[in-house]
Amino acid sequence: MPKNTFTDYEGFVEKFKPKKTTDDCYTPEWLYNLVVDYIDKCVHPLAGLNIVRPFYPGGDYERVDYKPDDVVIDNPPFSIISAIVNFYLSRGVRFWLWAPGLTLGGLVKDKPCAAVVTRASITYANGAIVNTGFVTNLYPGDPRIVVAGTLDRLLSEGENGASNGKMLPRYELPDGVVSSALLQRIAAAGIDLRVEGSECRFTRGLDSQKAAGKDLFGGGWLLSREAAAREAAAREAAAMEAAGGRTIHWLLSEQEKAVMDSLTTPAEIYQIPKYVPDPLNAMVANPPFAAPTIKPEHPSLFDELTLGQ
Repeated sequence: MPKNTFTDYEGFVEKFKPKKTTDDCYTPEWLYNLVVDYIDKCVHPLAGLNIVRPFYPGGDYERVDYKPDDVVIDNPPFSIISAIVNFYLSRGVRFWLWAPGLTLGGLVKDKPCAAVVTRASITYANGAIVNTGFVTNLYPGDPRIVVAGTLDRLLSEGENGASNGKMLPRYELPDGVVSSALLQRIAAAGIDLRVEGSECRFTRGLDSQKAAGKDLFGGGWLLSREAAAREAAAREAAAMEAAGGRTIHWLLSEQEKAVMDSLTTPAEIYQIPKYVPDPLNAMVANPPFAAPTIKPEHPSLFDELTLGQ
């Protein structure tokens, strides 16, 4: 009788497959062009500047001859990103770099650059899904933290639409309107909710939806003010349950309170310009930005950008 050597052949084969790491992610073209367009419109005008992309297989960012009108907009290996940021800061090179979204604080610390926070999880060319943020010294003034909600929405819309070549909108119902799908989230958290017949009225769709040719999938209900408040509380409790069901409140030390009291707000706070998008349906298929000169002079290498850890 033949000896059964492998009881898990698939697992054996899996050991020899190359592993996806964040140093091996390649930047989709739609993503790069969208970020450049956002920088130009909301962060720093790029007209007259040369965009430099030194991070490609075999490239050496330290050997690039950076000029005063250069700006690095690129996706570096995350495993050495702290050294990269320190290198650019010490030499006065302007940069906007992709960065690991969950560890921006440890990367930026108190350095003269900004952690650009988004919630977007981007699917890169090798299939890896990465929680993506950015680090930059391009903003006017001296910000340390920038919560880029507009950029987050653009990235999320681009992620949703990249597979079929168009941006897909996200829909959000107003308070006091529920559908079966929304109520299922409450049920899934093990939370009970009861709404009386006098407190709700069925609707196939909102007037604003009908004007756009849309409706509520499966229908929904308009709730009374009191029922809406109970539903909102149940929804919040369900969200807490989904996040772990338990909240631990950390306390500040006296030393930390003294540090906070010593911090000051500038007399004038810089306002981020409003992003005016190009037509969303054309954003992916027709990248909107093409003004600056891009270096190095080997565009074939641009599709092989690496992202780090």
